[in-house]
Amino acid sequence: MSVIMAVIRSWQGIPNRGREPSGVKEESRLKTLSVIAAGGANVDVKVRTASPPTEGRSTPGEVHLAPGGAARNVAEALARMGAEVALHTAVGADAFGDWLIAVTTAAGVDCAAVFRGPGQTGIYVTVNGAGVADASLVESLDPAWPAWPGTEGVVRVLDANLSASVIARLAAPASASRLVLIGTSPAKVARLRPLLRDAWLLCLTAAEAAALLGAGAHAGGEPLARAVAALGPAQVLLTEGARGLGLLADPHPSAARGRWWTHPARPAVALVDPTGAGDVAAAALTFGLAADLAPERILAAAAEAAAMTVGTWGNVPPEVGTVWKGISEGPTGSRSEPVGS
Repeated sequence: MSVIMAVIRSWQGIPNRGREPSGVKEESRLKTLSVIAAGGANVDVKVRTASPPTEGRSTPGEVHLAPGGAARNVAEALARMGAEVALHTAVGADAFGDWLIAVTTAAGVDCAAVFRGPGQTGIYVTVNGAGVADASLVESLDPAWPAWPGTEGVVRVLDANLSASVIARLAAPASASRLVLIGTSPAKVARLRPLLRDAWLLCLTAAEAAALLGAGAHAGGEPLARAVAALGPAQVLLTEGARGLGLLADPHPSAARGRWWTHPARPAVALVDPTGAGDVAAAALTFGLAADLAPERILAAAAEAAAMTVGTWGNVPPEVGTVWKGISEGPTGSRSEPVGS
């Protein structure tokens, strides 16, 4: 266990313990990444009907359960990629909460700091792609959220499921840490505004970016990403579904403006469910940028991770860590020209 993670566990009052080996080979040149992820964790109920639902009738279809929540999804994906991750979230003292903690821990995430609240574990229900989220437990526990620990070198991931008051309280992170913000949904993304100028990476869908900017926002692509970057984040990941991924990043610290890098969406073997695709893409970006990999390599891995996700009912495919397979032979610390615009 790294010294950084030992410090985090000590801050949480948790005894140190060993961690199962990750799927990333020990000989990989990628450095071990330590992460604290804070935000939502919920049970996703995914429904696909065989015919349009009709009031008063039982409609045949499929119902699938998956562990979800933006912060939890990113935490699991990063753990499967080889990072050491501690999750800060709240679940109910119910069977769903027990299940979420068990499956997330089994994926390699440290869940010892998960708060067990008096309410119901969060639930996100989608019917034929239309979703309804109940994150009231996470949003109502303002006093339960700790301040960020002052540990240097730790990447901190924060989603917009937390209440605006908690996010405002976290608005002065230590400068030595990298802060990753996850848009979560168009209805919640505005909660992240107090943190935008402290953000090392902001991950948004095109819809979330438009909601953050308000009326007159660009439709997508580089103009939309640059308008978001003007609000303060150092780097912006823009996910646009079938149009692919875009990253506005500055490969040279002396450069006055960031560069725009793109990668087309990878075709999935079968389109099953898109939930979680943006979260695993954000995890891949976080992992790759922290390792100082070339942007085109990072975006390729993110696109591959997203394609894996849309081809399954789960939000984080167990094999998502394989997107970095062979990276020890690939270039690190080298940046090349933009791959597209």
